[in-house]
Amino acid sequence: MTKAVIFIYTRSFNEPGVDSIDRYEVDDYQINDSVVEAKYCGEKWIFPLTSIMGMRS
Repeated sequence: MTKAVIFIYTRSFNEPGVDSIDRYEVDDYQINDSVVEAKYCGEKWIFPLTSIMGMRS
């Protein structure tokens, strides 16, 4: 099982100047074309590479 921590940069369009970095601890990740597919909290999630700020395994 491959584990990683994915950091996602998010920007609020409703509240200018409110940006955040969300942290996701994932299992069984794979990098496919322009997305990362991973299990997060037992469910399959798809993270676009364009939104990933960093990744640590």
